Amino acid sequence: MGKYICRNYGSCAKADAREEIELAPGAEPICECGFELKPLESEAPEGGSKKKLVLIVGGVMAAALLTGGGFWMTKKAQPVSTSSAPPAPAPRATASGVAPDAGQLARAKEGVDASIKAGALATDQRVVIAREFIKAAIPLMQAGKWADAQVQLDKAKAEFADEPLIYVNQAVLSLKQSKSGDALTHLETALQKGFRDYSVLESDVDLKPLTSGDGYKRLIARYPAK
Repeated sequence: MGKYICRNYGSCAKADAREEIELAPGAEPICECGFELKPLESEAPEGGSKKKLVLIVGGVMAAALLTGGGFWMTKKAQPVSTSSAPPAPAPRATASGVAPDAGQLARAKEGVDASIKAGALATDQRVVIAREFIKAAIPLMQAGKWADAQVQLDKAKAEFADEPLIYVNQAVLSLKQSKSGDALTHLETALQKGFRDYSVLESDVDLKPLTSGDGYKRLIARYPAK
């Protein structure tokens, strides 16, 4: 049986306790908290006893349009509009939603646990956790679990509200629920947070009802690409 761990730190007792979770072969690696489980062996040593969290991410795709639309963007995104925050990730194509790149997610160090307990997370640590929640929302959107996906995006927003990918995914989720007005509002928030990869947005089938409209054209005119 495979051994896994949950990294939903601060929101899952199993993650905080570093509890090992055994799954039968072929079982879906999802924790009871709804967060994606990671293989135990992905905890690679770093400088002796230190460990780094490394996300296992699927193969690279070039903004491909897949069934149901959605993507991980291939182009470099703009930095988050906070001086102390790390730059926004360069996402990749997936079946639904926009998730951070694995390299940006492999940044949590052993000091994260102590910071969580002290209630004083540094900005870069909060960004890492927020992006983990975004990553967890993607398979939920793929499965049509709108409410569960919304929970993960809300958690991401609570951790670091200046992460623009939160609001791009909110726009996708709103369109899937036929809420085009809300989708445009969420997309504008993403632009306010520094998101500018218009060419990839406009090539995605999930966002086509939004990006083909006049409201979108007026919106991007106010936020020119940098």
